[in-house]
Amino acid sequence: MSEFFGAYLIPVCLLGFYAPVLAIRRYWPAQQKPQLLKWIHLGGWGFSLLLVVVFVTWRVSLRGQWPDVLPFTLAWLAAGSYFLLRRKQMNWASKLYFGSWFIYPGFLAATFLLDRILFVTASIPVFLLMPQTEPYHSSNYTIRSANSLIGPPQITLLTPLASVLERQQGTSVNVDGRQYGALDSTLTLRVVSSAQDDTTAVIVSTASRQFQIQFTR
Repeated sequence: MSEFFGAYLIPVCLLGFYAPVLAIRRYWPAQQKPQLLKWIHLGGWGFSLLLVVVFVTWRVSLRGQWPDVLPFTLAWLAAGSYFLLRRKQMNWASKLYFGSWFIYPGFLAATFLLDRILFVTASIPVFLLMPQTEPYHSSNYTIRSANSLIGPPQITLLTPLASVLERQQGTSVNVDGRQYGALDSTLTLRVVSSAQDDTTAVIVSTASRQFQIQFTR
């Protein structure tokens, strides 16, 4: 249920962003160059799509949790702000497109109050923006929780690539509650050979136990 409240608070914060936009609409950049918001949106949206293509193709993403999220968040905020400032001058197609970005947070908040099943479906884009915990992190490996609206806990194994990138080595969905809780006290993590080419097996060692987790690509 905490995930539900987190996904509910994000759109509320986004709506809170639009209020200052009205206050600064007399500020000269917003008044004389509102098209900047449009280009910021298109740039952030395009860069986000590029990141998705790179991840799907090579399982590579920017290192850390926020670099992948920030371009999409910036595109979202810019689109909503642009609609708020320029809606009277837009044609119907622009109103439909940019208005959807602006209305979505309020729609999401309403679905949370009215129907939880609809909320689960509608909140998938926002849920992907939520921060994830990292039970284990070292210079060679990172184990990160994978957001999942339903089903058992999922974790991903990541390895650094160059200085600003990381590669996902696989996802594990077969971690029981005791193993998941023990990840916080991991002392060492060692990759071992696996019989399957699409699987990375690791041995997790804590102060009191040792167990294996398999990550499937």
